[in-house]
Amino acid sequence: MTFAQKGNQIYSGILEELEPIIENASLKSELRDFTERMKAIVAVWYKVQRVIKSTEKQSIESINQFEENTNELRILINKICKDDVPISGWKPRLTRSLKAHLLSGGHLLRQLREW
Repeated sequence: MTFAQKGNQIYSGILEELEPIIENASLKSELRDFTERMKAIVAVWYKVQRVIKSTEKQSIESINQFEENTNELRILINKICKDDVPISGWKPRLTRSLKAHLLSGGHLLRQLREW
């Protein structure tokens, strides 16, 4: 959860450290694109984690926002891994645990609504 919470700072730091030492303009562009997308992913992931880790009853608004966030997270991850890979030649694969996480959103949503 801490990684998701500080994801923007982490990816900004990575970009800040690597960009000056990379000479290839194309590679720099790919690095920038990748870090911006990862910032978006971890920002949404943090919102999802806050609900998942909460021990408090969630409001209807919070549950609806959770549904929107899980859908957005699924779209962002599929985009970076399948639809629009930001690094040429990179062929990322969705791990079993990530697939399970992406698929479990519906189960969690049902449980939140029933609770």
